[in-house]
Amino acid sequence: MDALKKHLDFDNLTAFEAVSIVAVAALAVMVGVVNGINATLFV
Repeated sequence: MDALKKHLDFDNLTAFEAVSIVAVAALAVMVGVVNGINATLFV
């Protein structure tokens, strides 16, 4: 029973982590693009 509960909690956490990972990845891409633009402008 505890294993099942742990599995369900893990699924919920994984779904939340997936959303967080997507958000962080999008932010990282945005930062990378901004840094790339700055490097292009200032070189």
